[in-house]
Amino acid sequence: MSVDSRHPAYDRRALQWMRCRDVAGGTDLVKLADLRGGGGRRRYLPMLSGQTQTEYESYVDRALFYPAVERTVQGLTGLVLRKPPTVELPDRFRLDLVDLTLAGQPWESVLLDLLDDVLTVGRVGILVEFPQQNGTRPYWTLYRTEQVVNWHYGREADVTGAGRLVLDRVVLEESIEEPGTDPFQPRTVLQYRVLELVDGRYQVSLYRKQDTAGSGPAVWVMVGEPIIPIRKGRPLDAIPFLAIGPRHVSLVPDKPPLLDMVDVNLSHYRSAADLEHGRHWTGLPTPWVAGVTPGTELRIGSSVAWTFQDPNAKAAMLEFSGQGLGALEKALEHKERLMAILGARLLEGQPMRGETAEAVRLRHAGDASTLTTIVYALEEGLTAAFRWHAWWAGEDDARTVDNTIQVRLNRDFFDEPIDPAVAQTLMQMWQAGGISWETYYYLLQRGEWTRPGVAAEEERALIEAQALALAPERPAGTSAETP
Repeated sequence: MSVDSRHPAYDRRALQWMRCRDVAGGTDLVKLADLRGGGGRRRYLPMLSGQTQTEYESYVDRALFYPAVERTVQGLTGLVLRKPPTVELPDRFRLDLVDLTLAGQPWESVLLDLLDDVLTVGRVGILVEFPQQNGTRPYWTLYRTEQVVNWHYGREADVTGAGRLVLDRVVLEESIEEPGTDPFQPRTVLQYRVLELVDGRYQVSLYRKQDTAGSGPAVWVMVGEPIIPIRKGRPLDAIPFLAIGPRHVSLVPDKPPLLDMVDVNLSHYRSAADLEHGRHWTGLPTPWVAGVTPGTELRIGSSVAWTFQDPNAKAAMLEFSGQGLGALEKALEHKERLMAILGARLLEGQPMRGETAEAVRLRHAGDASTLTTIVYALEEGLTAAFRWHAWWAGEDDARTVDNTIQVRLNRDFFDEPIDPAVAQTLMQMWQAGGISWETYYYLLQRGEWTRPGVAAEEERALIEAQALALAPERPAGTSAETP
């Protein structure tokens, strides 16, 4: 088996990923995929019978692509980031958040990339590494799902005798830029990075194609010797790589969350192309004549009148009538409604008059539940990545790692401020000792009655400071007990 072999699960999802990437990318990517096709085989919009290449290009150019999936990804991302995420880390790692990748990418940007890929294609990979030469701290490298081409889980013996599944190989496809003959035009080299456990030790190998000088097809060969990363003088016994999907942290790819919507979006594109094609040919009235000598030149314009010698000659305007285009328009409306049901909540119309907040919430319940699952998976994966980060940096206390490192994302996707009567009841409960200050403040935060980013302790200290500042001054020689 060659290093560029694909996992069977990869092959099953590859076409789905391609459709999702193109549709989420918008009009240009979808139309470019059609115009680059050859021999009548188009990716998304079939060529009509008898069309020439020029006619087909005009057909594609006139077609309207409705960016439903693109807007939905943006909208769902906005729901997750409606409230800022929190990362609980030991203080000594806080500065690392400014540049997690050692390529100028801060934590917030990494989260945006992860959200975009999980929503669009359903999987994204994270490799947590430590520079082996002159390294000062760990860093992350993100891999799109198309780059994670192969993987393997093996059984590790344990006391039960059954053994647990352990990731023992990951193959990552990379495109590396190298200097070329033109300093302004670097050349791109394809290589494979193989992460694997060999005799229980983690090692990294790089493979590139080597030309066989005409004696046969090019072959993949290892570049140099395998690299064995070391931490505190010892090799690793696990691969510091993980993949986040829409339901859990696993390399096995799930169905992309918006795949059904992607397929309806493409069907909408084909119907829109037929509608615009029909409008193009039927929208303008076309003159016709009968009983006129062939070859007679007839000009059209407000200053021109047609006269014929033959009293039986006729002239009229040919105009479209019928239900054909109306059926296409109804098909478009139907598909837009389908996309709204499948997750494009931003495409839905305004709520019906008299619709309650609970009714609106129920209409969006399907989207919220899917998005909640994605948020749980992202929290789990990001927490695991930050724990790898801390471990690479020398943190050996498992209790510290497990208890102090946690990522939490927003799960409150809808704006539902707390009712004033409920807020008053909560205050009375706190004043009566029924709940703690921390619980009271937490509930106010959930109800969006507090300032973003202000902790309970900080708010309480500010309240006490203001109370002291506003207290009236006492005359000299008096005490707090003086009536």
